[in-house]
Amino acid sequence: MCVIPVNMEQRDDSYYIGKVLSGDTSAFAMLVERHKTMAFNISLRIVGNREDAEEVAQDSFVKAYRSLRSFRGSSKFSTWLFRIVYNTSVSLYRNRKREITRDLSDDLAKKCDTFTGEETGEEEGILTAALQQALGCLPKEEQTMLTLYYYQDCSIDEIAQIMNMSASNIKVRLFRARKKLHEKISRFVEGETIA
Repeated sequence: MCVIPVNMEQRDDSYYIGKVLSGDTSAFAMLVERHKTMAFNISLRIVGNREDAEEVAQDSFVKAYRSLRSFRGSSKFSTWLFRIVYNTSVSLYRNRKREITRDLSDDLAKKCDTFTGEETGEEEGILTAALQQALGCLPKEEQTMLTLYYYQDCSIDEIAQIMNMSASNIKVRLFRARKKLHEKISRFVEGETIA
């Protein structure tokens, strides 16, 4: 088992890219370790299930490794990688041509429908459930934008690069997605079913 020294973990992506390009292919493992969770999360938002998301994340890392020499460094490595993940996820989603429903959303809807307010008293948990359910009801593209912006702290420009859109287009779509999300959560708070 290869143990990575603590001080190596604090190096930036360009250090590991340089090592890989100079022949130390094992350095790519650090890039995978650093970005695997986000790659999985982006894919999961698009393809809708864990197995496909894991497959897409793995395929994306293989594509990134094979194309590493084409990485110019004009953007962050994570932005370049997440664009590969996004494109691979969208391709898989389109190729299957099926409507994907999130089991989590269905389970949360059942739990929220039977909630009386006396079970746990944990309003934060219920609001989190409402947020996840509402997010799951949005189109995949909007889910991805919101995930990148709020959960991964990506900038508008980074999201634009990942999703191959203009920054102004991302701003408009992000505004609309937030508005839809707010409306869905408001309906939930008022006791309506989120759909």
